[in-house]
Amino acid sequence: EGIFADPTYHELPFSYYTDVLRRHGKCARAILVHDPKSKGSAQAVARLLKSESPSLEITQQCASRCDDFVVMYMAKNLALSVSTFAWWAGFLGRKHKQTIFYPRHKAVSWYNPRRLKTWYNQLMPSNDAAYLPVFYTTAKEAVECKANMSSSI
Repeated sequence: EGIFADPTYHELPFSYYTDVLRRHGKCARAILVHDPKSKGSAQAVARLLKSESPSLEITQQCASRCDDFVVMYMAKNLALSVSTFAWWAGFLGRKHKQTIFYPRHKAVSWYNPRRLKTWYNQLMPSNDAAYLPVFYTTAKEAVECKANMSSSI
């Protein structure tokens, strides 16, 4: 998991991105929008996606905030991260979207500190078919799997 000032923001496990790719089914091109601090993670995700789908054309985008927002806003299909920046692009650009994949943390018990990381589970409209949840976990097993995948890439 990433280390950020706000503990509710975190990097998603690689499985989130591969699950989005599988659910989309016909993705020929992906643009990974990231901030300068996340360049290493974006490169790792790009390598993983390329190994899952060798014909996938991947472009990494790290431009001005306005340019990055417009790319996400105008995307026909969008996979959201745990970032209000990405979520706003998804909400405001809804008319341009066929599908908006969003991370939905698997259920955790009420006393688990990881529950803090699930605030965004309640944000998406439940009556709009364009919004599709992609379930993931940040459980210890997923973190260990991520470490193993990183070392093999």
